[in-house]
Amino acid sequence: MSRQSIFIFQAFNPREWKHGSSPNESLSERAFLPLQIASEIPLNIREITKLFPVATKETIENTLSYCNAAAIKGEVKSCPRSLEEMISFSKSALGGKKLISLTSKSNQGSNTNLMVKNVKKFNTDRIVACHEAFLPFAAYFCHSLSSTSLYSVDLVEPKTGAPMNTLLAVCHMDTSPWPEDHVAFKILKLSPGQGEACHWFPQIDLAWILDRESM
Repeated sequence: MSRQSIFIFQAFNPREWKHGSSPNESLSERAFLPLQIASEIPLNIREITKLFPVATKETIENTLSYCNAAAIKGEVKSCPRSLEEMISFSKSALGGKKLISLTSKSNQGSNTNLMVKNVKKFNTDRIVACHEAFLPFAAYFCHSLSSTSLYSVDLVEPKTGAPMNTLLAVCHMDTSPWPEDHVAFKILKLSPGQGEACHWFPQIDLAWILDRESM
């Protein structure tokens, strides 16, 4: 994880320069398996490599380490193997039936210096973040943490002010339950509870929130 992908809330200051490399993350294209098939695949390295013998073992093990790790305090998490499982988990975690899915607009401006122009906070304190995981089929690591805020951030070209992109960003405002060896603390040079940790959502990731208009 790069230094540009983890930052503190103060970095949203319009005078600050932002580097657009992190939203350019990509994985090889893979499709969701039908629910009936995906739900029968155990999330362990032995069974997955048996079913998909050409799969890269190291990357699968990295994904499974997230899926099988214990949840931190205030976190609920899941590794859905189908779209149906992702939606079902999100509904359960958010406590509602009608949801909205959000992501960054595009990869435009990646690997260039950009500047924050406008920041809009979504009117919600309950978010499910789903990060695409590497398995031989489409899968995600989804989790919901307490004290989390979601933002839409307009980025512009620094010299001309021309609009470049609108990215989604999430800020975890309470990091006190996080383990001391979390990568965010190494990048931010903080300890648990000393400050918030924010990160961009690349276009391959999704954020789910409740549809307030339907409530």
